[in-house]
Amino acid sequence: HALMLVRQHHFETGILTMLRTLNMQHEIFQYHTKEFETGATKDKRDAAKRELFATCEAADRSKSEVSRQMWVALASLLVRSKDDCSADVTRLLQKVEQDDLLPPVAVVDMLGSCSQLPLRSVRSYIVSMIKREQSRIDKLQVDVADLTEKNRKCRDEIHELQTTAVVFQSSKCQ
Repeated sequence: HALMLVRQHHFETGILTMLRTLNMQHEIFQYHTKEFETGATKDKRDAAKRELFATCEAADRSKSEVSRQMWVALASLLVRSKDDCSADVTRLLQKVEQDDLLPPVAVVDMLGSCSQLPLRSVRSYIVSMIKREQSRIDKLQVDVADLTEKNRKCRDEIHELQTTAVVFQSSKCQ
């Protein structure tokens, strides 16, 4: 009832306090998203952006799907922003890479839609992801080679059992 009351009277501080008390991270995120999108001045948008990062980090402690969705939504907001958010995008990409929140192709696709984002903001992420994928490929190739060798040995053993005589004899007398 208290949350409805503070919303009814547009008491912004009260709304945020109630949402934090009720641990409604997604609602807090939506509140700051609205502030970020409709902020009249750059200072208001920057304050909202800081709060969005803080909200995502607070929700991240729960390691839930909602947390992942909030980080993805934040990435989308930063890409659509009319302000220069290259430093924030770099910070966000570090988080995406650290927790593997999105496939690299989805990240590049999302960031590619922002014409004002300089390549230097995403270069380290792309290089890092290429190295990570290459190491995964190398490991898988080693695994495939090992399994191929095991398979060849099993086939040779089966062929030997099918084509040659094998004496099964117990060496222990009773």
